[in-house]
Amino acid sequence: MGTLPDRSTELAVTRLSDRDREDAVALLNEAVADGRLTWPEHAERVELAWTARTSDQLVPALAELRPVVRGRDPQRVVAMASKIIRKPESGRRIEARSLFGAVYLDLTDAVDGQELQVEASSFCGKVVLTVGDNAT
Repeated sequence: MGTLPDRSTELAVTRLSDRDREDAVALLNEAVADGRLTWPEHAERVELAWTARTSDQLVPALAELRPVVRGRDPQRVVAMASKIIRKPESGRRIEARSLFGAVYLDLTDAVDGQELQVEASSFCGKVVLTVGDNAT
């Protein structure tokens, strides 16, 4: 009986999900916003990210790019045909999604000078942010 070759040292190649591609494009968007990529580089790498089928094909698009500050997973708030009211944890990125619903985020407890990242999207619904009087 033959034996299979030991592939434990090889990099695991996996099929990408749409979420994997979206995360890659979000990283590219952050890099161009920070000035780490030019717009032509961004466009080329975004096209690579959307057409990649496996994780190894995505590597060139993300070469030399890692999040500047990689904290814990973002706080995700999703309302599907419902209403959600949250006071998110300070210091973590927030992802708010609404599908035929409403997400209300109370950000009034943010410390003066603190920068918050909120990614919000809505389809036939709404995302409402409440911020303090001194917020910009």
